[in-house]
Amino acid sequence: IRNNREVELSSKELVPGDQVLLPTNGGYTVECDSVLVEGSCVVNESMLTGESIPVTKVTIPDEQVKFNYDQQRQYILYQGTEVMQGKSRQGNYCKAVVIRTGFLTTKGELVRAILFPPPLDFAFYSDFLKSVRVFLCLGLIGMTYSLYMWISIGGSFRECLLNSLDIFTFVVNPMLPPALTANNAFAQKRLQKKGIYCLHTKHINLCGGIDVVAFDKTGTLTEGDLDLAGVCEAKEGQFQGVLKEEY
Repeated sequence: IRNNREVELSSKELVPGDQVLLPTNGGYTVECDSVLVEGSCVVNESMLTGESIPVTKVTIPDEQVKFNYDQQRQYILYQGTEVMQGKSRQGNYCKAVVIRTGFLTTKGELVRAILFPPPLDFAFYSDFLKSVRVFLCLGLIGMTYSLYMWISIGGSFRECLLNSLDIFTFVVNPMLPPALTANNAFAQKRLQKKGIYCLHTKHINLCGGIDVVAFDKTGTLTEGDLDLAGVCEAKEGQFQGVLKEEY
């Protein structure tokens, strides 16, 4: 509803403040974050939360309270979620007000976090930088002493500069950063041959020290039931093949 008239627009043209009419028969995907102002909806939010149980969204109450996006989620229809069924007192449409679009929505923030993840600070690299700073201080001391000695014996400017820098490179190897980068790239290639893909090479060194990986199924199921594929017997700490007998 724009300018008090019902118009049919593409979801790309929606802006905050627009009112949208949501059919009560369901079976469609919400294209923006909006607040229900009339009617109620049963929504499948497994795309965002992984929970298979549908969630009921109700009309926001008419109260003189400032709206809070994070604390009043029971009134919000999120982009990417599926409306399974709606109910309205008047007509066959529920009414909602657009509050966020594009990358500002909850789904958009999730996609943006995947495309542009925040930088991770690993202890390995922080300790590596600390050691480089220590070597740098030691190299400056040796470089200063070498420069003093060459000046005292009357060396030329070229001899003083080259020999001082030579001492400095002994302490801080300029090939150390390229060697680390090449090592990570080579490890990434080896993992790729085995069908393992890594978006960030910094994670490879971290995974090298992992002994156990535990997965939590809670919140990741998109169905309400489980299928039993088979039973594997464990002997001497090792899983055997799938049992052929009936179970």
